[in-house]
Amino acid sequence: MLSTLVDSVRLMVTGGFGAHFNTSEWPHRELVHGALASLNVEFDPLLPGSLESGNTIEDMFLIGELLERERIDSCFIITSTFHVSRCQVIFDCICSERTAVFVAARDPDDLSEDLLRHERASLEGIKAAGGIQWKDIWYPQRLAKRRLVDFKTLQSRRHKSGPDPSTSTSPHS
Repeated sequence: MLSTLVDSVRLMVTGGFGAHFNTSEWPHRELVHGALASLNVEFDPLLPGSLESGNTIEDMFLIGELLERERIDSCFIITSTFHVSRCQVIFDCICSERTAVFVAARDPDDLSEDLLRHERASLEGIKAAGGIQWKDIWYPQRLAKRRLVDFKTLQSRRHKSGPDPSTSTSPHS
């Protein structure tokens, strides 16, 4: 459990509806909240509904807005292994002044080849364009302070504090 590994963790969940990740009648974040509650994991119900999104770019914008509003300089972003690379690139475009440690969680057992193709095509498109466009504003890709760890590595290190910007690395280095 992340909160036992790192002091002062506020776990917040993003996600709403999207053709590639959630076509149910419930927002993705509510489904994750239910799963966390069933595992007795505590999470911060901060601003219910405010982190509902329809896609990864919107997720990163909502995270960036939350980090700015709450004056948080660093964060952990946990997502499926197949999705980490695109999250990192989008975070680079939007939140390069912040530090993020990306935690690669296990992929879903029912991960489809169609979703993997969508992920690869989206990532290639962002890299080829050199950034993203959101609401008529261009966000070029920049290097953010970030690291990638998998959850097992995080558990084995038994972190006792948040990400240290002085030790963060980027795969673009």
